Amino acid sequence: MNEKENCPCKHINCERHGRCSECMKHHTEDKKTPPACERIRIKQERKERHKGKVRPEIVYTIHFDSPVGVLCARADDNSLVKLFIDNEKKCPDTEESELLARVRTQVCEYFEGKRKVFDIPLNLYGTDFQMTVWNALLKIGYAATCCYSDIASMCGDRAATRAVGGAVNKNPVMIIVPCHRVIGKNGKLTGFAAGLDVKETLLRLENIL
Repeated sequence: MNEKENCPCKHINCERHGRCSECMKHHTEDKKTPPACERIRIKQERKERHKGKVRPEIVYTIHFDSPVGVLCARADDNSLVKLFIDNEKKCPDTEESELLARVRTQVCEYFEGKRKVFDIPLNLYGTDFQMTVWNALLKIGYAATCCYSDIASMCGDRAATRAVGGAVNKNPVMIIVPCHRVIGKNGKLTGFAAGLDVKETLLRLENIL
C-alpha cells in the first residue's frame, strides 16, 4: 500500500502532518507497525527531549575483566561516557587514556572491597528526566538501597515509578552510577539491564544480601 497515494485524509505527505486519526486507521494493515505519521511523531518527540544536548563523542575504549564479566569503559576526552558488560567485545579497543586507567583501577578496587566511593568525571547523555533519575542514583551510598518510588519522590513525582524504572534501565554507566542499589518496594530484586545475577553479585559484594 502506498501511504502517500492512498491516505484517506488526502495528505500528499501525511508524515509531515503529525498524528491523524484517519491515517492511524488506514495507513497499515499490520497493527504492530505504527503508521508513517506516528513513527515520525515519535522521532520528533525524541528529538525534542534531547534538544540542546550534544551526544558525547567516544574517543577511547577499553575492556577489562571483572567478577561479573568483561567490562567495557568508553570515554570522551575528559569524562567517562559508558560502562557496561561486553563479553563479546563488540566495541573495538583503542589506546588506554589516563582517565580510563583510573576507571579500571577504581572499579577493580571496588570489586576487591577496597573502594566505596568513585572519583570519576562523568558525561551522561539522556533526556532531562533520565538525567534527573541518574543524578538521584548517585546519591545512593554504598551498601544502601532505594525502591523505585523513593527515586520517583526524589525526582518530584512519587507516581512516576514506571518512568523511573525505564530511566534506571537505560543507565549508561553501571556500578559507578549505582542502579543495582534500586530494588522493589517489597525488598525483592527487580529487573536489571545486565541481568539479575549480576545485580545479586553486586549487592552481595556490598553485603546488602
